[in-house]
Amino acid sequence: EISQTLDYLDVLTSFAKFSIEKNLVCPKVDHSNELEILGGRHLVVEDGISAKSLESFTSNNCRLSKGHLWIVTGPNMGGKSTFLRQNAIIVIMAQIGCFVPCESARIGLVDKIFSRVGSADDLYNEMSTFMVEMIETSFILKGATKRSLAILDEIGRGTSGREGVSIAFATLKHLVHRNQCRSLFATHFGNELQYVVESKCDEPFKEKLHFYKSDIVELDKDHFYYDHKLKPGICSKSDAIKVAKIAGFPEEALKTAQS
Repeated sequence: EISQTLDYLDVLTSFAKFSIEKNLVCPKVDHSNELEILGGRHLVVEDGISAKSLESFTSNNCRLSKGHLWIVTGPNMGGKSTFLRQNAIIVIMAQIGCFVPCESARIGLVDKIFSRVGSADDLYNEMSTFMVEMIETSFILKGATKRSLAILDEIGRGTSGREGVSIAFATLKHLVHRNQCRSLFATHFGNELQYVVESKCDEPFKEKLHFYKSDIVELDKDHFYYDHKLKPGICSKSDAIKVAKIAGFPEEALKTAQS
């Protein structure tokens, strides 16, 4: 018992030192079904940015109630995946007793966190990237409860556009209607999903969907930056050619893509 007590004190001391070093705040954890994070940050990404430049991490808010879902769109490298991950991390930190990286946080107790992010195949078990994506998504749709938090990144990207939109819409509809959990859903199918929602869905369902976007700010023809700040709306293009340019694509290939 003495050993366990000392271990517990070590953990608390580590949490305290970490909270001071990283400017963390005490979250409010209650029995509601709310998730309200103001000025949330991703600590790992924040450390990476500060180590390489004088830029600061762009914080974002997240407000979710039971059965509500945010559809997050934005350009490639616009910060969608980071936003999804940081909110899941903040919930985990709060529920293990640690202060959290934000201005303030109210965490309604979460029973499970489901994550469908990243892209990978499973050659050993002869599963394609899309099959892995579908299996992981099915776990969420079968297992999420009204107290769960689900983060899903680009569901349907591993197949053709029309079928990808169909899978994405079916997933978000099931999350809202059946699971009724708090969900963050990043996608490049923003316009397509909005069209399906507006043409096929009733008002009570629409009220539970919230579209947010990040943008690229163009200074001139050759210079731009990512603002990483979420605002209401839908990003209409992914700006993939800009990413290819940053990655070092040959000029001739870039011109071919543009044409």
